[in-house]
Amino acid sequence: MRAISVEGKKTVEDDFRLGPWLVQPQLNSISDKDRSDERRLEPKVMQVLAYLAEHAGEVVPKEELIKAVWPDVFVTDDALARCISELRRALEDDTREPRFIQTIVKGGYRLIAEVKPVEEADTPKRGVPVAATPRRPLVLAAAFLVLAFLFAVGYLGWRWFRPPSAPTGSQVRLAVLPLQNLSGDAEQQYFTDGMTEAIITDLAQIGALRVISRTSALAYRDRRDTLPAMARELKVDHVVEGSVLRAGNRVRITVQLLDARNDRHLWAQNYEGDLRDILRLQSEVAQAIAREVRVRLTPGEQARLSNRARVNPKAYEFMLKGYHHTLKWKKSEVFKGREYFQQAIAEDPGYAPAYAGLADTYITQGFQWGVRPAELLPKAEAAVAQAIRLDGELFPAYHAQGMLQGVYKRNWPEAERQFRRARELAPQDEWSTYLYPVYYLVPLGRLDEALERIQRNRESAPLSLNVNGSVGWIRLFRREYGLAVDQFRKTLELDPSFEHARTGLVVALAELGRFEEALAVRQSLDYIEQNAWVWALAGKQAEARRVRSQLIERSKGEYVGGWELAWLHAALGEKDLAFQQLARSYQDHQPQLAHLKVDPRMDPLRSDPRFRELVRKMNLEQ
Repeated sequence: MRAISVEGKKTVEDDFRLGPWLVQPQLNSISDKDRSDERRLEPKVMQVLAYLAEHAGEVVPKEELIKAVWPDVFVTDDALARCISELRRALEDDTREPRFIQTIVKGGYRLIAEVKPVEEADTPKRGVPVAATPRRPLVLAAAFLVLAFLFAVGYLGWRWFRPPSAPTGSQVRLAVLPLQNLSGDAEQQYFTDGMTEAIITDLAQIGALRVISRTSALAYRDRRDTLPAMARELKVDHVVEGSVLRAGNRVRITVQLLDARNDRHLWAQNYEGDLRDILRLQSEVAQAIAREVRVRLTPGEQARLSNRARVNPKAYEFMLKGYHHTLKWKKSEVFKGREYFQQAIAEDPGYAPAYAGLADTYITQGFQWGVRPAELLPKAEAAVAQAIRLDGELFPAYHAQGMLQGVYKRNWPEAERQFRRARELAPQDEWSTYLYPVYYLVPLGRLDEALERIQRNRESAPLSLNVNGSVGWIRLFRREYGLAVDQFRKTLELDPSFEHARTGLVVALAELGRFEEALAVRQSLDYIEQNAWVWALAGKQAEARRVRSQLIERSKGEYVGGWELAWLHAALGEKDLAFQQLARSYQDHQPQLAHLKVDPRMDPLRSDPRFRELVRKMNLEQ
């Protein structure tokens, strides 16, 4: 048998027999003439078989097989394992009693079936003339072949060059799993996570793709689900996995595309370059993935993904570290994130993403105690305005602008415009699909529409804590307390420490009159104003008033939001004090006040004319 050279190794090129199978490497085909059964193999699968055939009877180490079949591409053992699995399926081999391929534990693979060369008369030769036939049948046969050829060309042309399907209802669904950190340095995990987020973000800007959210994909970092099981849970067609290796200012990103439903390796590629060109590398990865799943970009998408400037490496690293900490949502982490964004700006004053990240830290802190939100508002406005001046298509900046215009400044029409602009720029981004229903539709009382949208968004973010928790809150705002309890408990199964869901669960249980259960949820947490609110509802007035006094005393030394004190006063029947705190919350631009119209904790105050006046001042009468 003839062989071809691959990285100094020899691989079978001629046809050969393997048991009952006729193997034709150049056609990527195996066939059994006794059963008139022909099967096609993927090129890489055939290359694995051909290499094993060249070394039949020998134990071939995995590393040697990978180097021979993927000489210029970094792939994991999984790619080889999938090829072996495909071969066994095609050859009808049994791993327990193998007749063809034997797995050698910690060794590799061995082809145990006898490999025989094909005799001249054993198979028809490609290109050999056939015996002469009468003229008319020959003409008919030729005509048939021409028609068959034209049909094939037409079909392939339609298949490969047809316009992409409309995004609605026919989007290609894929997930980008957390990339592996190959640096050997755990301190570099922020960089690898940033690469994962960047690729997801770039893909989310392609309307014909339905990309699973970053938070849902990250849930698989330490899980060992099989690919088909993962595909069923996430409802995806394809999975992207890979690795990042950084050495100084050099970066190598390796990605491979897998058919998630059939557990098949489809494509792999390396992308290497200078850290200053990292945005271009990320864009090339995203565009290559789109091509491989046969999605065609619109001119606008192509322009956004192609026009990538070089970055200042230090500023870029500071920006990644900033988001790494800010997205943990804890007060101390948000402060760390802010420091990194400020260092990025000091390193490169023209770096727009750093300003958008800085604005996010101010917006996030406004939802937490410690600083009066009105003091943060001008800083956030200045940062987001600068981000948009530097890059008018930076969609995270429009997320921030939407939040500022809505829950902080109560300019709801402008908030809607900003959220829609972000959605136009990144139609599949998790935040683009999440913020609009939660921080625009819900405050205005459009709960049915908000629930429908957030439920639809959950298709792309099935494991997102924010999305799942928000479903619970919308149920609560609709006074569907039983459904809210169920949803909050499901969310806490994803992460028992998720504060947003624990808070909602307490409210829902208390509204159902299940006070002991509500207090048990809060037993180990420092959120005393909510415990006091539950005690007030349960009729334990003395305990509730004692905590209220503690909160008022605390407010003399640090900022305590008027919103939280307002619903405690309301539960105690102290309406005048409740409205005083609501007025303070309004003056402070406290973002939680945006849910005034729908929050059940405000129910004791709704019949008061002062409540209706505050709804009007909040511009919520829409």
